[in-house]
Amino acid sequence: MNLSNVSMTDRSGELLAQALQSNETLVDLDVSRNLLRESAGNLIILAKGLHRLNLSRQELGRSK
Repeated sequence: MNLSNVSMTDRSGELLAQALQSNETLVDLDVSRNLLRESAGNLIILAKGLHRLNLSRQELGRSK
């Protein structure tokens, strides 16, 4: 699924991570070039079943 450069916020990333906890179908997720910050870590932890997760070009960590 390509969600690259769609201005996804940290809150949206959290909701996506929660939804991916029960993922049984999606194997490829591209969320590069967004504003995920802290939720990027949760995507890594909670994204079960993914074979590929692209988090490139993120400003990781806490909001300024």
